[in-house]
Amino acid sequence: MLPRHLRFARPLALLLGAGTPLFFGCASASTREDPVEPSVLCADQLYEGTPLPAGTSIVACGLAPRSELVDVVDGVVYTVSPRGAFFRSDAGSSQRTLLYQGLADASTPTYLEGRILFDGWSGTDERRVMGMLAIDAHAPTPAYEAPVVSQAFGYAVGGRVLADGLVRYVSESGRQSVLELDVPSGRTRRLVNGTAIGLTPTWLYYCAVDGEVRRIRRDGSEDQLLASSTVPSPHCGAELRAVDEEGIYLTRRDAPYEIWRFGPGGREDYVATTWEGDAEILVPPPARLFVQGPWIYVLRQPTGVHGSDTLSRIGVDRDEELLVGWGTDLGPPLFRDGHVYVAMTRDGLDGPVDGIVLRLDVGSL
Repeated sequence: MLPRHLRFARPLALLLGAGTPLFFGCASASTREDPVEPSVLCADQLYEGTPLPAGTSIVACGLAPRSELVDVVDGVVYTVSPRGAFFRSDAGSSQRTLLYQGLADASTPTYLEGRILFDGWSGTDERRVMGMLAIDAHAPTPAYEAPVVSQAFGYAVGGRVLADGLVRYVSESGRQSVLELDVPSGRTRRLVNGTAIGLTPTWLYYCAVDGEVRRIRRDGSEDQLLASSTVPSPHCGAELRAVDEEGIYLTRRDAPYEIWRFGPGGREDYVATTWEGDAEILVPPPARLFVQGPWIYVLRQPTGVHGSDTLSRIGVDRDEELLVGWGTDLGPPLFRDGHVYVAMTRDGLDGPVDGIVLRLDVGSL
């Protein structure tokens, strides 16, 4: 059995090849935002001379650096660029189509029933309207003319609208309360006092005004205490948490990076400890957590100019942490049909810079 740090580092070493530094980056990789020709970049190599590892494929490429992954539906990859350009890319051919050009910082994009929904602005400066916008996920929509679904504007928990209806949970600006918003009608219902921090099909997770972490059934029928305001700190306002039907998973920004699950009644269960590195291998602290089945995925993002983002996973009740992927501007993972999808910037030193989406077979990890 290899020492634990070697089990973490070995997949990365195989991907990079002998003699390649463990962490590296290109300082200019995130400065370019214009897409490049996919015919130049769509290949079976991550970088020139570096073939893709087994079980990994490029399903979208030629995108603007720092593009975000919206969803993957029926073999189509949906992304949005930092300047508000929405693309659909065929996962088999990587052929992409510009669906819409809007204003930058289109927030909370969501695929739902053949449309992409997002908060933003529609129209020109003279007749600009703010609200939830909807564009066709199959055919282009004229630039800056996305139809407005609702002018009830707010922050959607988790950045997603659940497919069981156009329901959002909005943390009111300037108030410590959470509204349930029905988008088509604009009707709202004040659900709890606090700040919304997580959402599952059954539960809304929130921080109460006194600092407690709680959850309430989405029908409002039951409210449960999960964690007090004392451990761990902080809970609220940080990304170092993830939720599922069992409870909320929390960790710290300082070593040791222990992950704890807090359940109903304040039950505390130790889950795992993510690796904090050693004298030979520098590992940045966790930046975000994600839960998928028996696995917790840990996204690390270096704070300096140099270094690559990494995505690793660690089994619940197991301390063996394995690397899933690495790259510049690595985005949150998306879990679909036994695969993990991640967006990143391909910053080859001798080639063009573009945004790509990788598909990783969970069975090959």
